[in-house]
Amino acid sequence: MQGTRNRTYSAPSFAAFTRYPHVTNVISGTVTALRAEVSDPEGAAMVHTVLTIDVESQRKAGAPTTAYVREGGGVVTVEQVRATFEDKMRRKLTKKELDQKIDYRYEGTEHARVGDHVLVVVTEDSSVRRPDAYSLLARLVDRRDGIPSGSGAPAKAASVAFTWAGEAPNAAWEKTVDADSLASLMK
Repeated sequence: MQGTRNRTYSAPSFAAFTRYPHVTNVISGTVTALRAEVSDPEGAAMVHTVLTIDVESQRKAGAPTTAYVREGGGVVTVEQVRATFEDKMRRKLTKKELDQKIDYRYEGTEHARVGDHVLVVVTEDSSVRRPDAYSLLARLVDRRDGIPSGSGAPAKAASVAFTWAGEAPNAAWEKTVDADSLASLMK
């Protein structure tokens, strides 16, 4: 386990992690929209992306069938995080500089894309008080027999093979979650 990780990810397996008390829900579904946001743009700007997920299955009975999941990172314009850059550069930025995009990634994890078939482990989003809003703890992506999700290629339930979008939060955890493992996570 990397030194930068906290005890949140100390479970001996991914399946055990999904049973921790702070895990609110485990959701399988398709990303239908993305919205990058910046909190505190005038101070220590934090960039995150809200994934809208059309829920196919979930552990939490009676939960809404659309979930909004906040994930660290995203692509924003420099203007959205202007104060951070102007403070560091000690000057006002030009319009051309402000229009440039900047990609915030946490630990090299690729960003979700519209059309991705995902498996997410979530906790309550304390910044938003609604039953369909969550904060991401872990995200895996189903590459559907090696075909990138979002490609429009049909998939069979038996071919589900979720893999980590980046590095697994704990190197000892499973590298993939198949259909059988997914079914057990939803119980």
